[in-house]
Amino acid sequence: MKTRINYRMVLVTMFCALTVWQANGADYTFNRINVGGGGWVTGLIFHPTEANLVYCRTDVGGVYKWNNSTNEWEQLIRADRMPSAMMNYTNSMGDGIGRSTIYNVEGIAIAPSNSNILFVSGGDQEETGFY
Repeated sequence: MKTRINYRMVLVTMFCALTVWQANGADYTFNRINVGGGGWVTGLIFHPTEANLVYCRTDVGGVYKWNNSTNEWEQLIRADRMPSAMMNYTNSMGDGIGRSTIYNVEGIAIAPSNSNILFVSGGDQEETGFY
């Protein structure tokens, strides 16, 4: 039953996304996003008032932003852009934030006051205590 519900949610999300693109008259051919080694798009976040502002979250590829001028998805969270201190953080037990942790995005919210500010939750790493 749970799997059936998940598939339905995916279909509903895709239908809504296609409807929005069609309603805006966008001329776009859907292609794969290369996230290196596979993965899933786990959500699309549309800005409620700013047209063509779309963010995408993935389970292993981080956060992407739709670039309307190039018609491409731009990866926003990348390990080479992170401070090295964050990438090497460990607690007293030796557990820490690894590169795979920053790419697992669980949620995105756009700040209502500024569409350039994102709130991102990620890193489903129960064994390390980091989320």
